[in-house]
Amino acid sequence: MSKPKRNEPCPCGSGKKYKKCCGSNVIQLNHQVYNDELDQFHGELISFAFTKYKTAIEQQINKYDVSFLSVSEKEAINSCLNLWTILHVPITDHNETIFDIFYAKQKEKIKHTRTKDLLASWSNMIPSVYEIESINEQSKQKVTLLDVRTKESYHIPMLSGKEFSKGDLLTGILVPYVNYYNFFLTALEIDSSQKEEAIKLLDQLSNKQGGMNKHYPNFLLGLIMQPQPATESLTWDNDAHVQVASLFSKSMNKKGLSEELTSKGVKLWNLYCQRENPNLKKPSAYAAALDYLVQVTFLADSEATQKEVADEYGASAGTVSSNFRKLTDVLDEKLTEFKTQ
Repeated sequence: MSKPKRNEPCPCGSGKKYKKCCGSNVIQLNHQVYNDELDQFHGELISFAFTKYKTAIEQQINKYDVSFLSVSEKEAINSCLNLWTILHVPITDHNETIFDIFYAKQKEKIKHTRTKDLLASWSNMIPSVYEIESINEQSKQKVTLLDVRTKESYHIPMLSGKEFSKGDLLTGILVPYVNYYNFFLTALEIDSSQKEEAIKLLDQLSNKQGGMNKHYPNFLLGLIMQPQPATESLTWDNDAHVQVASLFSKSMNKKGLSEELTSKGVKLWNLYCQRENPNLKKPSAYAAALDYLVQVTFLADSEATQKEVADEYGASAGTVSSNFRKLTDVLDEKLTEFKTQ
């Protein structure tokens, strides 16, 4: 690293001129000292979170219905929910996050002011989506990322565990080190075919109150449960209601059932939502009930059972049965109308 001039800002980040800071000691600054210290606290934070607050993290994650996902999808979504919970979810009566608690305990142990300031800033970093702009095998900062929403570029070390290429999409939380950034805990790869949908959803949730710091779980689930064509022409007042329609539509398509039948089911669900505005804890349980309702109502040769459909969606048969009764009670007249069409 070339030595800065005496009147230039000191590269340690203190805000002072070099001659009145590190330059006065005639010591060449080594950024790796700060980054090694940040790596140490990164590891200690993760250990602290899952040792002391494992239950709190699990309770937070359980608020989001991922029962319908495959094992690999659950693991991917939960890893991102973990990092989001640690940095952004208040868990105490004083609105402290796990990161806040950890930082308060550790800040007096941090040797360097630069490290302390950088670590403190991690709690302000916002989840986003990044596209790999370039990969440089020769430089220390080997990967350049572009935030697809803000168009800002970030340099990060080479990602381990998987081969990445230019144009690949990743989501997570970037945190600053000296001269580069790194993903906090982990990053999740997004299929490049979802780029337009990811940017659209990112913009939509970023503009809501609380932004991505609050709505990141809805972004992650939204990527998996993208609105299907049958849902787009209808008006929805709740994201969870759209999730039910999307889950139902995907399942009907997977089973090879007709678009007409799927459209009837989505319209019935939309009508039910307009009349009842249900507060959903498990969208999959309502999607299963809707699936069962449509099959037994409109398919004369249907052999579907509530248990089979419940298992398909990762829901309990009892909950599906209860939701099925709710749907039929409200939609009885409309079901008769649809049968004659």
